[in-house]
Amino acid sequence: MKKRVKRPGLQELIPDEKKREEVISRLYAGDPIVGKDGIFTDLLQALVNASLEGEMDYHLEEDANQGIQNRRNGHTGKTVRSRVGPLQIQTPRDREGNYNPLLVKKWERELGQGIDHIILSLYACGQSVEDVRHQLQELYGLEVSQAP
Repeated sequence: MKKRVKRPGLQELIPDEKKREEVISRLYAGDPIVGKDGIFTDLLQALVNASLEGEMDYHLEEDANQGIQNRRNGHTGKTVRSRVGPLQIQTPRDREGNYNPLLVKKWERELGQGIDHIILSLYACGQSVEDVRHQLQELYGLEVSQAP
């Protein structure tokens, strides 16, 4: 007899209760899944922004380890194309001006390497936000901070 695999519940997939309730209400309202203002487009946008914040955390930590006094200095906003629609991202800046984001490089306008597709696939397979963060760390070495 084949062993039954336990699928994660919505609470494991989207730990933030407010975001989970918003996703459920939008699904029942018939909002689009992907594309402009799509449900998963919003989740991908949140994950990309959280990833950029994690990259900045790592960068500032590295600077501190090298004795460089550096700190955050606001954000730069831009629209990035992805397979699921446009994403509004906020790239953090640092005082020294030596932070170079990895996920969405300076001047890039497209989410590259199919990362958006990989993230959506992981969600579709039942991975939680934490699982996606772990996979990005393992596969690409990307530090992703926890979603607020």
